[in-house]
Amino acid sequence: FTSGQSFETHERPSINAKITNADVAVVEDLYNCARVMGWEVHQDKHDPITYTFKGGVRAWLRESRLAGCTAHSKRVPRWVFSAPPHQIAQFVGAYFDCDGFVTKRGLKFKSAKLEISSVNRLLLADIQHLLVRLGICSRIRRREGSYTYKGATRRNEYWVLYLSDLDNVARFAQQIPLRTPKRERLQEW
Repeated sequence: FTSGQSFETHERPSINAKITNADVAVVEDLYNCARVMGWEVHQDKHDPITYTFKGGVRAWLRESRLAGCTAHSKRVPRWVFSAPPHQIAQFVGAYFDCDGFVTKRGLKFKSAKLEISSVNRLLLADIQHLLVRLGICSRIRRREGSYTYKGATRRNEYWVLYLSDLDNVARFAQQIPLRTPKRERLQEW
């Protein structure tokens, strides 16, 4: 989850580690991961979908080279690339649970299309590399969009990693553990 979209770190005198997510399955897994790592999790009183981690997380963030990173600069931690396949699958599954989408592929086809969007092409290239390690091929494409923030519309560039052919979607469904309703959506196709 630490490479998921809503993970924040701020380099100041100390590092704050926060995750914002409203999905019950993801939040349960966050608590489980924190317990295994020996960290504390505190739910924000003013924003009930934001969780702050304490108790050793800062050292782990530094060691994993995620401290001080933003959506534009974070990368998959180095240790993930040398992990065994089942751990790579867990990592990709957690990332997909946070940032992935399952959609129907066209009107004629009874299959799924899987996508992950990010402003960080290098992060998606890291995920693509991990997928290849699992025998799953994907593509990355550049997209442009716009969003409104404080009344001003802004254009932005982002990237989409996607899988749409039946064989790779099937391999993803077989190998990548998902914990959110995306798993059921993927199983429908």
